[in-house]
Amino acid sequence: MEEAVIVVSFTPLNGDIACQGGVPHFVQHIIHSEKGKHMSSSRFVITVIGLDRVGIVAGISRVMAEHSVNIADIRQTIMTDLFTMIMLAEVTSENFDLTAFQEAMSAIGTELGVQVIVQHEDVFRFMHRI
Repeated sequence: MEEAVIVVSFTPLNGDIACQGGVPHFVQHIIHSEKGKHMSSSRFVITVIGLDRVGIVAGISRVMAEHSVNIADIRQTIMTDLFTMIMLAEVTSENFDLTAFQEAMSAIGTELGVQVIVQHEDVFRFMHRI
């Protein structure tokens, strides 16, 4: 069975970067050339940053549970009043709707006053190799 390409969302630092499906063309080229035109995992790196307040972990994990996203690993710290969290998350469903998940995570981030970024693990790894 052939693996499907997972479309990922990417927030470029420069809005002028040419994108398709939210992924800059240079990242698509790297992914396709390195991975034989499909991504290798169903894992995501999720970062959350903002001012600390009650309910951040609860709100983020609730949305993840609603989308059947499991937390594989998590690191969280508070530096004075700055909340930071990075998670390695995974899904098992072949019908996972990444766009809907990213929109839900963005919405809860806005509600909680934090920035939430969801990146496919492959994109995260490739971006840090460049």
